[in-house]
Amino acid sequence: MDGGCGSVMRAHPFGLLYFQNPTKAAFYSRLQSTITHAAPIAIAACESFAIGIAHAMNSTISPQQIARSMIDRAQVTDPSTAQLLEQALMYAQNPEKYDSTVVFKQLLGWAAHEALAAGLYCFLRYPYDMKRAITLAVITPGDSDSIATIAGALVGAYNGQGCLPGDWLEYIENKEEIENLIEQFSTYCVVH
Repeated sequence: MDGGCGSVMRAHPFGLLYFQNPTKAAFYSRLQSTITHAAPIAIAACESFAIGIAHAMNSTISPQQIARSMIDRAQVTDPSTAQLLEQALMYAQNPEKYDSTVVFKQLLGWAAHEALAAGLYCFLRYPYDMKRAITLAVITPGDSDSIATIAGALVGAYNGQGCLPGDWLEYIENKEEIENLIEQFSTYCVVH
């Protein structure tokens, strides 16, 4: 069974595009989810992720406030998603009590709301360190690519392009094409 992780990974551009209007970001992420994943857990995860990205673009708020905004949004659509996000926040705030191996046994990420919670956990553990957040995400026995994508998107939105590890950038395929697309997207965001 497909748990909607694909729809969640498609949601973050709406948070980037509509960072000044998180409600609009959530609305469009909901629409894109319903095309392939109309279950409440997928929709709630998409809306929450888009809102988290939009708030992360405003680096004047704390990572915990970003998490809180995501939890609040999920509560509207699917309380079980909000509960998992709340657990991720609690786990991240108590790393001495909740080792990441224990956390990832509960948040394997095979469903949209689990992947979002696990990605949020990684972001909250290392909000200023892209390499450590993604490295933590990929050690899970679960859906590590989805979790790493979510964690990386949150850290990147919070810190900007400069947080990308230079040694990782060397290995990006089609780097010039991607940089051109980023420039076009940034220009579009400023105009709209």
